[in-house]
Amino acid sequence: MLVKAFTDDFSWQVQEQLADAYFEAQRVLSSAEQLLNQANLLVQHDQRINNLEKAQLNTQAHISRTNAEVTKANQKADDAFKAANAALEHKFGDKDYYTVIAYCNSKNIPIILTLAKAKGLEARAYTQKIGGKINKVPDERWGQVNAYHIAVLDHVFKQ
Repeated sequence: MLVKAFTDDFSWQVQEQLADAYFEAQRVLSSAEQLLNQANLLVQHDQRINNLEKAQLNTQAHISRTNAEVTKANQKADDAFKAANAALEHKFGDKDYYTVIAYCNSKNIPIILTLAKAKGLEARAYTQKIGGKINKVPDERWGQVNAYHIAVLDHVFKQ
């Protein structure tokens, strides 16, 4: 035994208690006492099951409430996204159409206002030449400006 390796008094007391407990016979319970112990165990087990069922119901209710809140939040986010997209489409038109300034900003091309006007005239002429569409988008400075398809602007800025 492990306690035999130790030589102090406490180790010897532990060893003696273990040996005594091993050789002492447990009192035999009567069948009524055994039945009572089993009934008590069943009652305790039933109480634990009831507590677990209540906890599970509370958890399910919490999950349902959380799912409802998440659904509402997702709906609000979707509505906000749709509103933002609608505002952007109203402001900028189709996604493949850019003003000259917006195209330059997206491609990190430095441009001054006079050059932007000249490139806008080139883009307009090229669009009319190929029979393309020119969109109008609102602008704070000019009221409305032309927006050209990205392929047209790519062509104009490659020259």
